[in-house]
Amino acid sequence: MILLRCLPVIALLLSLLGATAVCAEDAPLPCKVLTAEAWGKVVGSPVTATPGDMNCSYIGKASGGQLRILAIAPSAAQARTIAASYASGLPSTPGAQTALIDSKGSVVFSIALFQDEVTRETPIQLQGLLAAVKRNLK
Repeated sequence: MILLRCLPVIALLLSLLGATAVCAEDAPLPCKVLTAEAWGKVVGSPVTATPGDMNCSYIGKASGGQLRILAIAPSAAQARTIAASYASGLPSTPGAQTALIDSKGSVVFSIALFQDEVTRETPIQLQGLLAAVKRNLK
């Protein structure tokens, strides 16, 4: 069984993987997992964070992005399997990655950077955001 916060598209995708989806109100709040201050520190410029349904959007002058909680799995092993399945659908152009899907514990999440152009700093920023999320997820 996969616990979600009522995201129909994700529930449909999980059902295709043979998992059962259920709404969960105890999922981590993305804007608390990764604050605007933490995002801004990693990307090097201040941002404003706006919470949404299982996501947090970050908007700054030079760039923005989003942290989204995709699912809460019954176990860490299942979360890793789900994350790997989702991640296999992401574009894999070396050096041009602007999004990732990963997990920590039972939480499956995605991080996306919205930038006008990919720079040498983009992968470093993405990995910095990943490290911050993993540090803050309980």
